[in-house]
Amino acid sequence: MMEIETYDSVKSILEDLSYGTKNQFKTALKQYLQFRNSQEGLTSEINPDFLIEEARENITFTQRQIDNFYLWLQGKKIEGYGRGFIFLKRGEKKPIRVKSSSAFVRTYSNLRGFYVNNDKGANAIVGLDIETSDVGSKDMSVMLISATGTAVVIKLE
Repeated sequence: MMEIETYDSVKSILEDLSYGTKNQFKTALKQYLQFRNSQEGLTSEINPDFLIEEARENITFTQRQIDNFYLWLQGKKIEGYGRGFIFLKRGEKKPIRVKSSSAFVRTYSNLRGFYVNNDKGANAIVGLDIETSDVGSKDMSVMLISATGTAVVIKLE
């Protein structure tokens, strides 16, 4: 597994995070890299610095990949990508399948912070249009997360 801490795009972010936040960020980024590197037909390994360059070239493609990652974390099959696994002790592994709320935080808070803090801009990646059943609240319509990590729920009337 690649050591993400060695990449410039990761080093500067880790310096300013608390221990717990640092671990959450690293988990989200490692899982995103696992997702991206499970793409069928990939000819070289994708690393954190590549992700930033890719976003600079095509933010729409990056947004689509992030949205797919949100679904992939929940165990949903994404066409053209392999299943995700959590590696346990003794070489065992089990499929990744997290609750939608945890997937949302990893994707649109931790992972989004990676892009925002690498000068991709506060509004480049805002959130996902999700069904209310995906987040467990029948009253919620859309959640947006600002560059500072503040979540705002916009309800339909």
